[in-house]
Amino acid sequence: MQTILGSGGAIGVELAKEMLCQYDRDYVFSSEKFEKRFGIKPTPYDDGIREVVKSLE
Repeated sequence: MQTILGSGGAIGVELAKEMLCQYDRDYVFSSEKFEKRFGIKPTPYDDGIREVVKSLE
């Protein structure tokens, strides 16, 4: 992991150790509370990708 962060010394090593927990299990979350509070639904991946590609044409 240190090679990804470069040779950042002790700070880079500690940062790498701290962030490893983000990659040892699936990253699953729910936007239910946000949706209820603000009335906004997330954009499905397919729709988002389609819009990005369309904007780049």
